[in-house]
Amino acid sequence: MFTGFFVLQYCAKCSIKPKVIVRNSCFRVIQKKTREFWVNEMKMKIRRYFLALVYVLVLSAANAQKSNNNILIRHFPVRQGIVQPFKQDVGAISDFSGFITILSRKAEVFALDSGKVLKTFFENHAKYIIVKGKDDTVITYGNLRNVFFSEGDRIKKGDKIGLIKLDSQRKYILELSFYGNSESFSYQKYLDILLSKSD
Repeated sequence: MFTGFFVLQYCAKCSIKPKVIVRNSCFRVIQKKTREFWVNEMKMKIRRYFLALVYVLVLSAANAQKSNNNILIRHFPVRQGIVQPFKQDVGAISDFSGFITILSRKAEVFALDSGKVLKTFFENHAKYIIVKGKDDTVITYGNLRNVFFSEGDRIKKGDKIGLIKLDSQRKYILELSFYGNSESFSYQKYLDILLSKSD
């Protein structure tokens, strides 16, 4: 049974660091235990804040990646579609296949721009149509089962130019490529042109 007593006094500089005046040697540990308690509390708070920050950063990165890989198309060249870029990173080398694929909900393909049909052809069990736009950008629409225009025809933006071929997985996948000023475009340029003309 303890016969002594103790008094807690708070330091003027910091209210969470008690100064213990003890009258019994059994209570000498109170100051040390209290200090350890508050240090552990602060460590736990810092750890929770750090984990929360990491979670937010990871979630933001995941959403950014998802957004980048699933660009929505609502008007042209398809009414409802999602861009599926053919792009793979091998080490530090970025391998771009030269065209963009769009997974479309329906088969109809609409012209991205007004222009003149340069050529139509059949290759790898699919039809293709090449159109030179009013800004001299050459657009190739591929993986079609039907083409509604012929070489030399004039088309307007929004004209239905063909139907996408249904693949083995019963999906409509449009192949799209761009070319202009005697040079091929980078992958990012492809996306920029597509998005600028899709509305």
